[in-house]
Amino acid sequence: MLAVFGALASPVTAASAPDAATDGLRPCPGMRDVLCGTLTRPLDPADPGAGTIDIGFEVHPARTGTSLGTIVTVEGGPGYASTASRDWYLELYEPLWDTRDILIVDNRGTGSSEPIDCRRLQSYRGDYLTAVGDCGRQLGSTSDLYGTALAADDLAAVLDHLGIDRVDLYGDSYGTFFSQTFAVRHPERLRTLTLDAAYPVEGLDPWYRDINRAMVDAFRAVCARDPGCAARGGDPIARLRAVADALAVEPLTGTARDADGVKRTVTVDVPLFSYLMGVATYGHVVYRELDAAGQAWLVNGDAAPLLRIAAEQTWWGSAGAVVEYSEGLYIAVICNDYPQLWDIAAPASVREAEYQASVEVLRATDPDGFYPFTVDEWLASDWVEYTSCLPWPSPDPWVPPLPEPHTYPDVPTLVLVGDLDSITSPEASRQVADHFPNSTYVEVPNVGHVTALGDYSRCAADIAVAFVATGTVGDTGCVATTYQEVRTVEAFPRISPT
Repeated sequence: MLAVFGALASPVTAASAPDAATDGLRPCPGMRDVLCGTLTRPLDPADPGAGTIDIGFEVHPARTGTSLGTIVTVEGGPGYASTASRDWYLELYEPLWDTRDILIVDNRGTGSSEPIDCRRLQSYRGDYLTAVGDCGRQLGSTSDLYGTALAADDLAAVLDHLGIDRVDLYGDSYGTFFSQTFAVRHPERLRTLTLDAAYPVEGLDPWYRDINRAMVDAFRAVCARDPGCAARGGDPIARLRAVADALAVEPLTGTARDADGVKRTVTVDVPLFSYLMGVATYGHVVYRELDAAGQAWLVNGDAAPLLRIAAEQTWWGSAGAVVEYSEGLYIAVICNDYPQLWDIAAPASVREAEYQASVEVLRATDPDGFYPFTVDEWLASDWVEYTSCLPWPSPDPWVPPLPEPHTYPDVPTLVLVGDLDSITSPEASRQVADHFPNSTYVEVPNVGHVTALGDYSRCAADIAVAFVATGTVGDTGCVATTYQEVRTVEAFPRISPT
């Protein structure tokens, strides 16, 4: 047994971990005092003939040798390996690490759990939909066996394998989708549940229009909180829309250096401009600079700032090492678990027509649903992926994330979200909190996507740590203090100083 859990459990020493020999654990290469293991699982529990998959995991034992419980951390994407983010998780829960084990399990199809490697899709080269279809054909009859439900059951099996009763589960971004699924399917395994940057497993709008509402709110909030921007007056969304109107007449083309300092040729049109507003959620740079950059070009004819932002925010490479992130797993999950704009059981030959019918309904019923952009502008943006699953095989049989019927458990649940997060919006996170009867919703100011990881202010991080330590949400007063302020650029110099 690695640990004993729950408020009434007796602590055990990490020295009991060497029972690990029977658990198949071994020292992790290059990591002192860390144990690695694998558990062979059926690829399809309903079909023993479908083969198996090895689920990889790491155990970071309590540093004092006495464990009071285990924290499990789950990364987002979907597609990112949780073990690739171990340093972020160890930093977050460092205050509890002396007396708690930290267990990191890679979901099936990621990291150390036989990552899906669809080379063309991973390269980001060529036509994306063609690569998606190729990946589906590569996986064949297993293309529908990487969904969240099966991954959640894998985690439960790992806990059984290690003799672990209950855990404190933390998930960020897609990790919250996974964690909600685990909570519903295995409620008895949870002591606490922390959902950081959450979006709901059920009730998702297949058009994700909450993203646009959150985007508008975020740009306006940034301006209202900045003294210079607030004193300027006017609506930043109206100014950004004016830039989009000019780009609709004549897109901007020029050269600028990307985030790695490589000179690139970029064309900023309305779809790319909408993409830039979307990626603002991943950091403060776009929130801070895009309004001024747009005005520099629109009013002064200075295109350099806008071109630079476009070059820096565009992803020029591949999806990277598949052991860290699998684009194939990303597609396999979203095409199985997320709502689509066509019947997922329909053959590929009719899906395009069903999708176009959904577009026409949207145009007729909610033409301003993607404000400040039109339906056609938003659908053309690289920020959205409404059609990514058109060529993916239909699931047979479909295993949805949540069983029917189902209930959400009465487990202590903390829902964290940044108030500048537009990809997993405060609106969506509140919806998640409403699903759990024993939840506390905490909105953190001036933070974009994911609050507690890399939180140098330690506001959200300390709230998350205290929640695990006590099982209750304690002092959240730090969120009432404006910290990590976003100071917007008022204007760019037209001539660089010598």
